[in-house]
Amino acid sequence: MTIMAILLILLIRGSGGSAYAADVIDKIAVIVNDEIITESDIDEAMGPLYLQYKSLYEGDALMENLQKARHLVMNQLIDQKILLSKAKQEQIEVTEDELQGQLETVKKRFESEEKFKETIARQGLTIRQLLLRYKDQLLIRKLISKRVAPKVAVSPAEVNSYYETHKEQFIEPEKAHLANILIRITDERPPEEAYKRAQEVLQKIKEGGSFADLAREYSDGPGKDEGGDMGMVKRGELMSALDEAVFKLEPGQFSDILQSPVGYHIFKMGERQAAVTRDISQARAEIERELFDEALDQEVNRWVKVLRKDAYIAFK
Repeated sequence: MTIMAILLILLIRGSGGSAYAADVIDKIAVIVNDEIITESDIDEAMGPLYLQYKSLYEGDALMENLQKARHLVMNQLIDQKILLSKAKQEQIEVTEDELQGQLETVKKRFESEEKFKETIARQGLTIRQLLLRYKDQLLIRKLISKRVAPKVAVSPAEVNSYYETHKEQFIEPEKAHLANILIRITDERPPEEAYKRAQEVLQKIKEGGSFADLAREYSDGPGKDEGGDMGMVKRGELMSALDEAVFKLEPGQFSDILQSPVGYHIFKMGERQAAVTRDISQARAEIERELFDEALDQEVNRWVKVLRKDAYIAFK
């Protein structure tokens, strides 16, 4: 079990209370010290796995794999509760400002406040319930920062070794500044009509028309108001058929009409940047973070096993 597994499961499920504040309607599955895990806690954490497994297995194989997954999830929840119990024992606290800061960080991932509220409402959550989840998450993070992180270190030799054996990880693919005119296929504009319109636009470009002006006038794609500008695009980010055709262009050239599931495209190639490999000085911070996180996970796993020996764990 990794730290990420513990913290992720906190976001999937709701926060339980103490054993004495349990809702009698929700059956208690496990008591861990003075914390509880309910059947609904397990069911919530199993939700994404159930959908995934249902697409992979059926019949007895489905039931067998779900049973194994349920056992794994229950153990992750037990480990989470052990860490929460330890955080409380050490009187670690989370301030209201920290909770609100976490909430604001999450909100920034959404287009608007309304979208954020719609999302948590669909999950059957209130802001208060969400804050309780964040509180548990922050308590565990603070505990790990206090008790485990100081024991973990990454040496320069480890960083150098990782870089030499994973150089392919630090290759920055070729990039190109692209512009795009998209003639979208719609119910009102069937494929034949969309293709004819794309042909008309392409002809205007060949006759010397401004690509940017034509994009503003005809394109249905993003960046229309900026003349179809897509910014810098890495090789491999476009659909494979489009990617192959577009990256054959030289700066200043435009493509023939290219088809995708949404319609017909005409691309213009701008500045190109060749693929480069970041040197170790550029990759060092990223490698240190990755190696530190791996080592921290291992140290947390060892510590949780020690804490389990002294924990009160009762299955109901």
